[in-house]
Amino acid sequence: DDKADYAARLQALREGKVQFAVFTIDSLVMAGAKAGDFPASIVLVIDETKGGDAIVAKTNAVASVQDLNNPAARLVLTPNSPSEFLARVLLAHFSLPELSEKWLVGAEGANAVFQAFRSASSTEKKAFVLWEPYVSKALEQPGAHVLIDSSKLKGYIVDVLVAQRHFLRDQPEVVRSVAEAYFRAAHAYARRADGLVKLVMEDARNTGAEALNETQARKVVQGIQWKNTLENYAHFGLVSGAEQGGLPILEDMIGNIIDVLLKTKALASDPLSGSYPSLFYDKTLAELRNARFHPGQGLSL
Repeated sequence: DDKADYAARLQALREGKVQFAVFTIDSLVMAGAKAGDFPASIVLVIDETKGGDAIVAKTNAVASVQDLNNPAARLVLTPNSPSEFLARVLLAHFSLPELSEKWLVGAEGANAVFQAFRSASSTEKKAFVLWEPYVSKALEQPGAHVLIDSSKLKGYIVDVLVAQRHFLRDQPEVVRSVAEAYFRAAHAYARRADGLVKLVMEDARNTGAEALNETQARKVVQGIQWKNTLENYAHFGLVSGAEQGGLPILEDMIGNIIDVLLKTKALASDPLSGSYPSLFYDKTLAELRNARFHPGQGLSL
């Protein structure tokens, strides 16, 4: 656990201290842009938030997104997190010319943002960017409502697994084994009754995070779309037509994400110079597809 220090995570990949790591696509782009290179490639898509992240406010203070079009308006969030990127997606999609360039108010973690929400007056023009279970906790407060959530902004807040490029070149069979094991585990948990809910509760206990009860864990699960094997084939552009299922390909997702970062001035220029396929490696999944891999094969659960 590196406390979501993406720069350190990228450095560990560069130095070969770790071979695999998880990033959101935007955090990978930002970390690589700051470091000046990308020592790892995306090898599979893990999940996408579909409502698990949201921007909430008090109705009397901010009744709609357009109420943020005010020099006094601020967004309270955890910097360098999916919350910050959700806020940037909002700013890139809505015209808010009166919003100050100093719109971001930092808070360390969703609990701190939630406490700031609770203590804010009903007249402060502030919106608060949270993730579950704190979204649900905030909505239990009088006068709280959602301005927008991640289910309305598809293809932006996406978790991916990356592999260090030298390791990917030298030991591709290990990368393939990891991908197979991940897909089998995901399939096994997804087909059990409440398997993912129980997994989230267990992970919260094992990682020392705040304990989640079953209702809270269910909210977390409902707010995340875990990507299965076939959806990965689609995202990597390995299928077409009906098999594609309308899912965006990674090249387009990366381009859209970089566009948001440029529009909101998180980036001064495109660190990939438009060469978005250079950020992912499709041969691992192509081999699985060609071998007719199925995540349920060999499972006795």
